[in-house]
Amino acid sequence: MSQGSLNVPTVGPDAPTNFATQINTALDALISKNSGSSSPTNFPTTSGAPTQAQDWWDTSPGGGIITDRIYDGSQFLEKGAVDTTNHIWMPKVGGGNGTIAAAATTDLGSVPQTFITLTGAVPGTPITSFGNNALLQTGESRFLRVTAGTAGIITFNATSMILPMGVDLSFNGGDTFHAIFLGGGNWLVRDFHHSPWAIGQQVIMYSSGAQPAQNGLVRANGNSIGNASSNATERANADTVNLFIFMYLANNALTLQNSAGTTISRTAPGNTRAAAITDYNGNNRLVLPTISGFWLAL
Repeated sequence: MSQGSLNVPTVGPDAPTNFATQINTALDALISKNSGSSSPTNFPTTSGAPTQAQDWWDTSPGGGIITDRIYDGSQFLEKGAVDTTNHIWMPKVGGGNGTIAAAATTDLGSVPQTFITLTGAVPGTPITSFGNNALLQTGESRFLRVTAGTAGIITFNATSMILPMGVDLSFNGGDTFHAIFLGGGNWLVRDFHHSPWAIGQQVIMYSSGAQPAQNGLVRANGNSIGNASSNATERANADTVNLFIFMYLANNALTLQNSAGTTISRTAPGNTRAAAITDYNGNNRLVLPTISGFWLAL
C-alpha cells in the first residue's frame, strides 16, 4: 500500500532499475487506491492535487477500519468502509435527499438519492406505477416521505404495486413508506406510516380554532373542504382529497357546492370514487356534518 508518486520520468538517461522502481511505486499507489492516513497529493501535476474520480483508501479511522473514498472534483466522498479485522464490507446506505413530483407513473429510478420527498400529488391521477427505470437494480430501495400539504392515492396491483393489506393506499403530508424494486416494473411497498388517525375518524379535542396542517384534522362544524381553488370555508388544500372522497362515499346526503358556494348536484352516479374525484377536481367543495366538539381526520 502506498501513496507513491505517479510522476514518472520524462527525460533521461535513467538507470533501468531506478526507472522500474518509480513505475512499480506508481502502480502500487494505483492498485492500493492511494492508501494512507491523509488525502493523496501524488497526481502528476505541479501541485500534486487529486483529480476527479481518484480513489483513496483512508486509513485514518484506525482499529482495522478503512474508509473507501472517491474524489468528486472538490472533496473526497465516502463510499463505504472495510473492517479488515472481521473482513466485512460496509457500504453507505443512502445519501442526500431527492425530490420527485407525483404522477400516474412516478419514476423513482430517475432520482439517484435513496431518500426522496414526494411532492405535488394530483388527486385525480392516482399513482399506478413507480416506474421501470433502466438505472434500477432488482432489490433496490427507496425511502419516501410525503411533503406537507400533499395528498393522493397509490393504486394496488397484485403484481406491479404490492401494497400493505392488498388495498389502495391513501397518503397525506408527513406519511412515510419504503418501496422495493422487484424488477420488471414491479414494486413492493412496506413500512407505511400514516398519521395516528384513520381517514374520517372522529377526534375529540379541547380546542375551538382550526388545526394546523401537520395535525391532519378539520372541524366537523358545517364548513366545507376542497382543493386549493375551491374556496372551501374550513380547509382549501390538496391534503383534503382523501377525507373529501371518504365523506362523499360515506354520506350521499352531504351538500356539494361549487367554488362560489352554490349548491350543485353530484356527478352521476354520485356515489363512486370516480365521481368524487371528478367533483373534487372540478374545484367543488363538500360541506361537512356538524358534530359539536369533534374533528375529522384527513
